[in-house]
Amino acid sequence: MTSSHGDRCARRGASGPPAAEWIPWRRTLALGLTAFYYALTPVVVGMLSANVISGQVDHALGYTHNDMGPVRRHRPLIRATRVQTLAISSTLMAGLSLLMGTVVMAGAIDLMGMGAFYLPLLWLYSVCAVAVTGIGALALLAVRSCRSPAAR
Repeated sequence: MTSSHGDRCARRGASGPPAAEWIPWRRTLALGLTAFYYALTPVVVGMLSANVISGQVDHALGYTHNDMGPVRRHRPLIRATRVQTLAISSTLMAGLSLLMGTVVMAGAIDLMGMGAFYLPLLWLYSVCAVAVTGIGALALLAVRSCRSPAAR
């Protein structure tokens, strides 16, 4: 014979709601760890995308080369200050955070089956977390970038 959680708590002398009032966590919420891992995912996506965007903007401005397999491409140099480069990268990050925040949310809810409430607020959190983390990482990359001596 199996006993319920309320019966086990009552036998141990633990205080808590009776078995009839006890409502178990939904299986899709993972006892609260879902919120932690969902909060971590947009931060990681923002950091990774900042590195990709920074490299692609530097390549587009001619400061770095781009290797695609055996092909190495180098564009002509376009003179831009670090502030201009940061402005270009931040604009791209803000625009792409709409897409990346949506992908994070869709992946967590649809593909992984996460239980979610207040979907518009969750989407807004995802987009803002990706954008803020990415723009912060881009600012750090703009300050400590390894650009050619001609750009300094």
